[in-house]
Amino acid sequence: LQFSLKRKSYLQWKQLLVCVKDNFVAVSSQNKFQAKVPVSKMEVDQVGTKTETETKEAEIIKKPESTPMDTSAEGEVDPLKPQNVATSETKAAEVATTKISKEESKEESKKELSEESKEKSTEESKEESKIESKEKPKEEIKEKSKEESKESSTPNPKRLRIQADAQKKKVVYYHHDELSIFEHGRSHPRKPFRAKLAHALIFGLGIYSEFLEPLRPRLVSMTDFGQFHSDNYISILRFVQEYMNPVVKERAWLTCSPTIAVSEDLDTWEKIAGTLKRFNLGLGADSVNSAMPGLLDYCRMYTTGTMGCVNSLMSGDADIAINWYGGMTHAKSSSAFGGCYVNDVVLAILLLLRKYKNVLVVSLDGEHCDGVEEAFYASDQVMTVSFHANPENGMFPGTGYVDDIGVNEGAGYAINVPLNDGTNDRSLLS
Repeated sequence: LQFSLKRKSYLQWKQLLVCVKDNFVAVSSQNKFQAKVPVSKMEVDQVGTKTETETKEAEIIKKPESTPMDTSAEGEVDPLKPQNVATSETKAAEVATTKISKEESKEESKKELSEESKEKSTEESKEESKIESKEKPKEEIKEKSKEESKESSTPNPKRLRIQADAQKKKVVYYHHDELSIFEHGRSHPRKPFRAKLAHALIFGLGIYSEFLEPLRPRLVSMTDFGQFHSDNYISILRFVQEYMNPVVKERAWLTCSPTIAVSEDLDTWEKIAGTLKRFNLGLGADSVNSAMPGLLDYCRMYTTGTMGCVNSLMSGDADIAINWYGGMTHAKSSSAFGGCYVNDVVLAILLLLRKYKNVLVVSLDGEHCDGVEEAFYASDQVMTVSFHANPENGMFPGTGYVDDIGVNEGAGYAINVPLNDGTNDRSLLS
């Protein structure tokens, strides 16, 4: 200022102050504009480079005070001209920076929008995946429930097979409640009550009403027994049924003593006991073939079931027939044996031979079917196949050796398979 006061006039000094003032306003406005521009790495670099150039230009503008000026009147420089040039350059720089900032802001907004859209898309995809993952187990559960409902609606394959077999084959089933009240003896292995338990199980499972047809045949007569059993044996069975009064029957069967009633003669009871022994019958509950109360009725009931099954097979009313109370294969033609009084199997075979030429009998109860084999031992119309305990080991009834194959025309029609204890499928086939 001292230098300018000395060398410049008042008007020149005034113009210089105005020029300095304009420069100050331009610089301050430029700073304000820069503050408004959004900051980013690219923008900071661009703005920094521009501000550096502008600051250099501003320094050049401010430096005229220190730079020597021409003192000649003709070569005097107007101080306003460089200042006007500086202001125009700053304004151009400002416009350029505003354009660049706008373009960058647009690009950034586009980038932000694209990033936001990407984030939204990723979030939506995640949400959709979550929803799908949630819906999938629901769908799987629904499918499983549908499959279970279908499975529940569709019966078991085994049950279908049983139903199909039942539809193809008719099964008849014989049961009589009164048969279960009879008792061979307290220690006797044969117990008709077990057949009633089997019937209760079948009835409880619904098989009786769904797959089986109840059989109600007519009661057999004494003439039916006479086809195999002797007349004397049938008369003894009738005697046991009719002669023994209720008191005598009950006491004789339980006390195992022939001296039962005081009014009866001892010699009479001894004669009765001797006669029963001839037919392998005994008095008392401990006898294997005890003359139990209602013996004839018992024989007629279980034989009725077997004969009714055969009649239904022969007539075509059934393909399979079941009688749990039958199978008295040990009874002989003139005697009882092994707890069997009337051989219902032999009577059934004789009935089948009226229609068929040959009959096959298979016994699987573990005891030799000695009564059936003996009845047809010389016949070629009936083949008996028996799987039973080995008689060499002292098993009941002590018959059924491998060498027992039949005689005369029946040679080779009796097949016996004695089995040792512990025999299984592998040892049997080997």
